[in-house]
Amino acid sequence: MIKILLNGATGKMGLESVKAIYSDIELELSGVIGRTKNIGEDIGKITLGYDIGLKVETEIDDFIINKKSDILLDISNAEAGYKSIIKALNNGLNCVTGSTGFSNKQLEEIKNLTEKNNLTTLVIPNFSIGAVLMMKFSAMAGKYFKDVEIIEMHHEKKKDAPSGTAIKTAEMIKKNNIDYNMVRPDNFETIAGSRGGNIENINIHSIRLPGFVATQEVIFGGLGQTLTIKHQTINREAYMEGLIFSLKKVREVKGYIYGLEDLL
Repeated sequence: MIKILLNGATGKMGLESVKAIYSDIELELSGVIGRTKNIGEDIGKITLGYDIGLKVETEIDDFIINKKSDILLDISNAEAGYKSIIKALNNGLNCVTGSTGFSNKQLEEIKNLTEKNNLTTLVIPNFSIGAVLMMKFSAMAGKYFKDVEIIEMHHEKKKDAPSGTAIKTAEMIKKNNIDYNMVRPDNFETIAGSRGGNIENINIHSIRLPGFVATQEVIFGGLGQTLTIKHQTINREAYMEGLIFSLKKVREVKGYIYGLEDLL
């Protein structure tokens, strides 16, 4: 039985994760960390409609320091997640995180600490297998098109922009070692930011609106044609297969891994 400490348990993704982990015979929830307003409530009552004997707590240190878990699963946010991951790694705990918005410096520190302590950390910007395929197909298409832009759409409560998935997609496309979007004569913005953000000359446009869970379109342009590769998340159940897979994979891999595609 793999014991999971869940950080971010009372968010929408966290509540879905509780159901998935609780229903898996190989996994056990050893602790749930959530919002202050939920402290003392049974996480089963919130999620499943009945008590499971596990109350929401806000203090994570005791679980980490006293090694009451095998894996820290962090799906909170970059600020809280970074602090918890560093603390977990310093105390010999493997980590899986779906939080996004980490800086390159933070990711580098997480990687170095993972390797120094001979542990495993999986940084997974998107647990959806369909989203991973979308990224891989985009990287393949990037060999044949020199012009590409990314549009990512998320719910209005997502704090960071662009999404980790969009950043990862751009990074995967750039591995083709092609200079993208180079022919843009006399382009200018009458309103700053109109052309979106930019990663190595690949523009990323972020939309935050109610009604979305997560959608991404990668649009390639060529002579007389366009190619759109799109993935749409209908609800957060889409993430659970990849999340459970990642938690179990921690037993088989070592070191720092960024992206679900490197586990599949």
